[in-house]
Amino acid sequence: MAVNRHVKLDVATNGADEVDSDLSLTKGSRGCLAQEKIVAGCAKPFIIIADYRKVSKNFGDQWKKGLPIKVIHLAYMPVSKALVSRFKGVAELRMAILKAGPVVTDNGKFLLDRKFDKLHNCRTVNSAIKRIPGIVTLLGLGYVRQQQEDWLIATVIKR
Repeated sequence: MAVNRHVKLDVATNGADEVDSDLSLTKGSRGCLAQEKIVAGCAKPFIIIADYRKVSKNFGDQWKKGLPIKVIHLAYMPVSKALVSRFKGVAELRMAILKAGPVVTDNGKFLLDRKFDKLHNCRTVNSAIKRIPGIVTLLGLGYVRQQQEDWLIATVIKR
């Protein structure tokens, strides 16, 4: 990984899966959640670029696959049950298409896709999800600083 040789990056860019009307965003659908988070942490700034097709009033209007959440193998059932108990809806283990069994990330973890009917108050939900034991990371529900007319060009606010 390049960040092992270049710990400070001048800039890094990526896209978003969906951006809501409050300018909260979600990304990570390809499953490289931890790696993307590491790159974002090394970059000054980390810029998200998305066009109007990614913008929605509420999460789930555009991106139908759910919020990707990386979990350790042992925890995927307890985490799934905790998510459904706390937030209702569905949390599904992502299954591979070209092999038998679940998707295994580059770091050897499983992915849960958490589907919400309508996701409101993203900051509260994000904070609550991160506290569930067994979750490695979720690279989503970040926050945007600026928006232009047909394009969303965002600098992710680092907390």
